Parts: sequence; C-alpha cells; structure tokens
Amino acid sequence: MRLAAHGIVAVFTGLLLSTASAQAADLGGDCCADLEERVAELEATTARKGNRRMSLTVSGQINRTVLYWNDGDRSGTYAGLDNVSTSSRFIFSGSAKITPNVQAGFEIMTEWSLGGRTSSVDQNSPDGSGGGFSAADGGLAVRRAFWWLEDKNLGRVSVGRHNAGGPVGVIDLGGVSTPSSAAPADVGGGFIVAGTAATPTRMSAVMAPSYGNDRVEGIRYDSPTIGGFVFQAFWGEDDVWTASIRYAGEMGGFRVAAGIGYEEQDPSAGQTVQLDNGARNLDNEWSASLALMHVGTGLFVQGQYARSEFLNGADAKYWLVQGGITKNWFGLGNTSLYGEYGEATDFISSGPAVTLGNSPAAPNFVDASSEVTFWGIGVVQQIDAAAMELYLGWRRFDTSVTGILAGDATLNGASELDIIHGGARIRF
Repeated sequence: MRLAAHGIVAVFTGLLLSTASAQAADLGGDCCADLEERVAELEATTARKGNRRMSLTVSGQINRTVLYWNDGDRSGTYAGLDNVSTSSRFIFSGSAKITPNVQAGFEIMTEWSLGGRTSSVDQNSPDGSGGGFSAADGGLAVRRAFWWLEDKNLGRVSVGRHNAGGPVGVIDLGGVSTPSSAAPADVGGGFIVAGTAATPTRMSAVMAPSYGNDRVEGIRYDSPTIGGFVFQAFWGEDDVWTASIRYAGEMGGFRVAAGIGYEEQDPSAGQTVQLDNGARNLDNEWSASLALMHVGTGLFVQGQYARSEFLNGADAKYWLVQGGITKNWFGLGNTSLYGEYGEATDFISSGPAVTLGNSPAAPNFVDASSEVTFWGIGVVQQIDAAAMELYLGWRRFDTSVTGILAGDATLNGASELDIIHGGARIRF
C-alpha cells in the first residue's frame, strides 16, 4: 500500500510537470527571456505615472455653460462658454515620502484660456474683450506651478507660482459656488454697464475682485491644523504679502467655518500687483467670511465682508450673503437651493494713477464713484456616481456710475443686467 501510494504521488507529480511544460511550450520556449524588453516597449508607448519615487497624478475638471443676458435694450444667448467661477483645467501633481513625517511634492495647474469665457463675453461678442482672459491670450495659461516640502508637525512651505491667499472669500458650505461665484465678475465681468463704445465701463471695473485668489510668484507657508485652526502666510513679487487664519469644526449640530485675512503690497515701490487680469492698483485689502450649516436639516447661511484700499487713495467695500438648503433628496447626491444678495461700492475709483515699471499709466478715473447691488437664486444638483454637478443660476445687477474720466469727459449712467446661466462641471 505504501509503495502504491508513493507511485500515485509520483505519477500525479509527473502529470503536473508535463502540463506545465506543455503550457510553456504553447507560449514559446523563451516566454520570459524578453520580458524586460516587452515591458520597456510598453512603457515607451504609454504615459508613465511618475517614477519609482515621485508619484504623478493627472486630475482636473471641465466646466461649460450656456449664458443668457439681457441689459434692457438687447439680449442674447451664448453657448458653450467656460465658466470662470471654477474654470476648466488640468492638474499635474505628485508627492513622495522622505521620512515618515516629511514629504515633498509639486503641482502644475493649467487653464484653457482660448475662446468664450463667462468673464470676458459682452453685448457685442461671444468671445468679448473685457475682464479676464480673451482669445488673444492663447490656449493654455499656467495658474499655479510650485514645489512644496511638508512636515506633518510643522506645516508646508511652497515655492513658485501660487495662490497668495490672504483675504478670505465666501466659504461655501452650501455647495453653490459653481453658478454663484463669490466674485460676481467671474460671470458677466465683460459686459458694458456704463460709458460709450469708445470709453466703455465694464462690470469688472465696478465689482469686487476674487478675494484670496491672487496668483503670483513667491513663497507660501501653510500650518498644520491645530484645534480646527489653520494659519497661512505668503510673500512674493512686488513685495506682496498676505496672512490669514481659518477655522472649521462642528458644534451643537452645526457645521461652522470662518476666516479672516489681509493682503498688502509696498506702496513706496510704485508698482501694481501683476495678476492674470492685468495690473491691479492695490495698496491693501482685507476680507472675512463666516458660514454655518445645520447638519440635520441642511439649512445654511454664509457670507463675506471686504474692504480694498488702492494706491491712488480710493477705498472700496463689498459684501455678500447667501442662504438656502442642501440635502440628498433623490439619492443622486446633494441638491442645493439658494438665494443671495450683495453690494459693491466705489471699485470704479481704483483706476491707476501710478507708475508701471518706467512708464506712467494714464489714470482711468480721476474722480468717480460706483455702486452695484445684485441678487439672485439658483439650484445645484450633485451626481456623485459621475463626479458631476448640474447647475442653474440667475443674477440681477443694478449699476450706478458717476464721475469724470481722464480728459474731463463726464461719466454718468445707470444700467440693469440680468444673467442666467446653466451647465455642468465634471471632475476627473
């Protein structure tokens, strides 16, 4: 019996070896001899995901919208615009661990700046020429490009082109920023609201900037989160510096987020901050934001108050309040319904009467004032399964401008502008 058992085992082993040999023969006798060559060939024809030490992640979003406008005299519809509230972009990023507590990484963010964008279209063109990028700017623009070094106990230092931070814009707990940007000129900034065809005043000249989103070259520090608080500081070109502190937490069934920040440049330098939208005549500005959401019901309220002081001594202020409800009623993702109201005062008087490099810039407005009130409603539907959101928003702008242009030309006027836009954002 023992001999028979040994014989069976031997036969079974022989069958297995024979089968393995046959399979190897079917694949070719040298199936593994050129494995490295085949891998090398595959890598040469496909995109690599970083190297063996530094990872590479490609992400981004596409955000396109259909925009209807009506200024009381004319109206129109532009389809397929890039929504500058949160524009279409690619992000290349990566990181690598140096020690258990220290890591390094990078980010390059590019933005499509060719063709029609919600910040530059106007009554005369679906591509437009006012506010933000235009077709003349080319195809891709670099929003951010920096490397960073981070210690989990000490924080992160970044070097390169980055968001300067500082003034804190609206903190969006309600999920409504896609149709309802905290910087209203992101959608409609190019539309003419006063003046003439020869000397137009566009919405971007009378509205607040996108607080906290200035992008310049410099060094940025972000602290680790301590008790819900995060501190940020930045110093960069033209002696621009910023600082801010933010808080996020939950207490008594409410989600709470708040922040306040400041930005300044050296006024003795006689320079304006060089940003994506051109030179900005900034001396200093600050902005604070508070947002509350009741976790059980999804009811939320959020807002912002900001002031800007310019190199020519002008002072402007801006505030915005939004409220609504966000809830997953349909199982697709959160549905957000909201209303909003805001005001922007005297931003037109910020025209530069300062030196840019070695060339004096003609003052845009010698003595002018402006007031814009705006309100709106909208809806955002998240579709979690597709990393997608559908949105529809309406804003009404009432603008009043008075003053004297350079050359003693008078500027007086009031206008109305309705903007409705809807579309989708898909993240990848």
